[in-house]
Amino acid sequence: MQTHNHINLDSTVEKFYRAHKQLLFLAASLLFILFSAFLSTTEGNAAVKITTTIKSTQSGSGEVSLRWSHQPVSPTGQKLLIEKCNSSCTGARAKFIVQRTITLDPAATLTVIKNLTNQNYYRFTLITTSTGSKSTASTKLMLVSKPKALSSASLVWEDGELVANWSGITSKGSISITINSNSQVPIIRSISTPGTSTKFIGLDPLSQYSVTFTPVNSAGVGPSITQIVKPLNPTTSFIEGLPLSSSSIQLSWDGVAASNWIIAIDAPGLARDGSIITLGGSTKVTVIAGLTPASSYRFSITPSNSSGSGLPLFSKSYTTLTPVPVLYSPTQLLAESLDGEVRLKWSSSNSFAPANYLVEYRSVPSQQWVNFTTTPSQSVIVTGLTNGQLYDFQVSSLVDGSSPQSSQIYFVTVGSVIPTLNQPSEPEVLQLSVQGLQIESGDTYVLVKWSYLPSQTRLQWKTETESVWSNSPITASSFTISGLSNGVTYYIRFVDSTGVPISNLLQAFPVGPPSTPINLSFMGSANSITADWSPPNFDGGSPITSYIFTISTRAGIIERYIIDSPAPTTFNGLIDGELYIISVFAVNRYGESEPNSIIALAGAVNG
Repeated sequence: MQTHNHINLDSTVEKFYRAHKQLLFLAASLLFILFSAFLSTTEGNAAVKITTTIKSTQSGSGEVSLRWSHQPVSPTGQKLLIEKCNSSCTGARAKFIVQRTITLDPAATLTVIKNLTNQNYYRFTLITTSTGSKSTASTKLMLVSKPKALSSASLVWEDGELVANWSGITSKGSISITINSNSQVPIIRSISTPGTSTKFIGLDPLSQYSVTFTPVNSAGVGPSITQIVKPLNPTTSFIEGLPLSSSSIQLSWDGVAASNWIIAIDAPGLARDGSIITLGGSTKVTVIAGLTPASSYRFSITPSNSSGSGLPLFSKSYTTLTPVPVLYSPTQLLAESLDGEVRLKWSSSNSFAPANYLVEYRSVPSQQWVNFTTTPSQSVIVTGLTNGQLYDFQVSSLVDGSSPQSSQIYFVTVGSVIPTLNQPSEPEVLQLSVQGLQIESGDTYVLVKWSYLPSQTRLQWKTETESVWSNSPITASSFTISGLSNGVTYYIRFVDSTGVPISNLLQAFPVGPPSTPINLSFMGSANSITADWSPPNFDGGSPITSYIFTISTRAGIIERYIIDSPAPTTFNGLIDGELYIISVFAVNRYGESEPNSIIALAGAVNG
């Protein structure tokens, strides 16, 4: 008989429960805690609403850049809806049609959308989801096309500044202007629309520049226009003449933008009529020599540079000085002793006869000369003398404007028998003479010219305070004494091989630009600098007429000012905290001095 063992399940479970009751309780408690935490997290996330902000910008032709952010939690999903408006696009009821839908990475915060159509209105909607939350953010943008070419562009020099003008901007954006030259780094400036003009300071008006205008907007770069600006048209502002001698006139002038000055001489029938003289642009004083004495001359000055020639400016007429004949001492003085009288005879040393002769005598050993008479003739009888007394006699040539030139002294005893027309014992050294003598003064030099010199002649010169003559042998028809001091009087003469003078004592007065101004200082205040200075120690032999100031920035921009009032002076419109280089030049009619410079700080208390 088969036997079956029966297991009582209820009893078994009961035994297991009893044996593991505490362990089962702990497991149930742990499951409850975990389930409660899960429910708490789910309910908390569901309560937080995600917020999204989005911005759009056109980054190219048919291209848009989108950027966005989320607060306060990160999304679990992102989707971008791209729509294009097809009607009523400028009104509140604009209608959009979906073009594309793009699923984005949940961590993305930017994207670029390409292949859009310019001149269309788009809406970009970002749909964001997170645990228990969803948000939608939109942005709209009108895509523009690349800018068209400008309708016009022009360049002109105004007061030494280059002014650029343009027209034809049809969209928001800017104009990029690039200035190129052969010698400078390109200058690039961007002007936002609707601007139509700008100025460039510090360019060289004597240089040629290539200027390119390029319109730019968010869609890209439009067609460029390039123009060539030629140097500023040169001008001459004034001409002033000063007759220096019977054969020379000094010219001084001013103007702008000239690299050369062309001087033409207008004097029909006179010396140098029609002559052309070309000088460099920095030269503004010259002496025109070789002119006809006591004659009227007129001059024209034409400025030129690489762009061409400006209009000529004509001076008024200037007349060279009337020549003063070279006055020579009388020669061959002869004496004939008579009873209480002495007959004198003499000759002129050249073809020029003085207007008068002064006859003088003195009794030996007296040093006081007695003026006997003034006569135009070349003989005279001196009366009222004492027989047996030794007398000195001399005759001097006289002409207006020149110092008397005396003969050698002739001595004779009155009443003694002296052969008629006895020659004097001393040689007549002043029979040797210099003819056609001319002197022209310049900047630290004197030019001496002549038409005739005896052989073995030497030229000498010195100042009034010097005791020793400087000298040089002469071999040509002119000689330049250089290295002189401006504003100092120099005495000049010719001597023969033995050192005896054979010419009148002449005077020369070199002149030139002044020395550098001194004691330059500055005081900084809000947006300005006040400069103070003292006149130079030496004016170059001609009064100071003005001062020139230049103010330079670190960017190389230079402003130039002419100041004709006394110190101090203030420069406004500066930038506080900016360093400036301030230079001052002294000016007289012969040019500019070397500069005195300092570095100044606008807005500072002092310097």
